[in-house]
Amino acid sequence: MRITPGMSADNAIYNLQQGRTAIDQLQEQIASGNNINRPSDDPLSTRQLLDLQEQIASGDQYSSNITKSETLLNVTNTALSGMADLMQQVKKIAGDMVAGTLDAAGSASAVTNLTQLKSQLIDMGNTRLGDQYVFGGFSTSQPFSSTGVFSGTTDIPQVEIAPNSSVGTTVSGGTS
Repeated sequence: MRITPGMSADNAIYNLQQGRTAIDQLQEQIASGNNINRPSDDPLSTRQLLDLQEQIASGDQYSSNITKSETLLNVTNTALSGMADLMQQVKKIAGDMVAGTLDAAGSASAVTNLTQLKSQLIDMGNTRLGDQYVFGGFSTSQPFSSTGVFSGTTDIPQVEIAPNSSVGTTVSGGTS
């Protein structure tokens, strides 16, 4: 095969263009600080980088979920501990009332205390974390009201305290 001066010139131009392309690629890598600037630079490494980014995002989401769950558990635990303490006080007052050791003034005081404890229990039952009620489940409405009726579809028995009775409590309402 005969090599003409035109073929030699074309070959020289081709080699110059290849060298210029390599220099341009190196300058782009230096300017950006990245070895891979577009997926076509290295498809295999690009796929690995995308997988790593996805795993990092998943790990960040898991970490965020754990933090939110711990916060919710701490708030719930605090509310339940407070409710347990209040229920111990209710139990003591109710025991004193049932025993019949209280006079009329003591019974009236006990009724007042029980009413206040009921209000505190309702407040603790309506504990919120952000815009979510801790004991509200998926519902966004307030789970407990002072009327003794669940704001959803289920009734909660309401305890009414009769100060002149020997037992001191009557239960009305029902559950569905």
